[in-house]
Amino acid sequence: MANRSKPRGRPPKVAQTVTTLGPGVLTRAGIIDFALELTRSEPLQDLSMVRLSESLGVRTNAVRYHVGTRDALLSGVMNLFFRKLLEGLAPILASGMSHRDGIIAAAAASLDLKTEYPGITRYIMAEDRFRMFQIPPEGETDFGATYVDAMFRLFADAGLDPADAAELWHLIALLTTATAEHVAMHHAPSHHGEFLLRQAARFDGTAWPGLAVGIPALVRLDVRKAFDRQIRSFVESLLDEESPG
Repeated sequence: MANRSKPRGRPPKVAQTVTTLGPGVLTRAGIIDFALELTRSEPLQDLSMVRLSESLGVRTNAVRYHVGTRDALLSGVMNLFFRKLLEGLAPILASGMSHRDGIIAAAAASLDLKTEYPGITRYIMAEDRFRMFQIPPEGETDFGATYVDAMFRLFADAGLDPADAAELWHLIALLTTATAEHVAMHHAPSHHGEFLLRQAARFDGTAWPGLAVGIPALVRLDVRKAFDRQIRSFVESLLDEESPG
């Protein structure tokens, strides 16, 4: 199959943006923002205080002074990620579109952001901490809790009872995370089309009719369209169940 090697190193433009300011103006917000940018190319769970300080060009103690513990760093990055999810959700809620379309659009926006930051997606798949609730500094907002609250409000406004809303949340979380990981790691069948077709061609199509029709279809599969169809189908089935008559 195709080479699955993952990109390494910090994004140069981001590094320049933060480090050229100098250690005298290093801030917690700047460090957290920089750390989130690193998750474009590496998993959040692999990010240590030492790794972060080296990327910033400052002493590790300087990062610890502004951020605190590693848990505070991880939660800070996840909190910023949830803030971005909320920023994407706001125009959807304000658009006046139907609740049905709003839920589908919110799921698509979540997939887009998880695809943009694959290191967050890989963290969510590997870790339990900070996947929902955060530990923000005193006086700051827990955007994880805020996002979950906003999504469940949207589900309730659409007429879903708590059990169906929980099922929908679970499905959206699973599909967005798995699909984003699939795309980021180039696991989609279309990325390995030549290999798959070549392997399938080794088998007689008459004796192996499933392979003969299935593999070419898999190679042509549009992962994003499949995601959109699955989300829409599930949302519509739940809402139709809730509709009277």
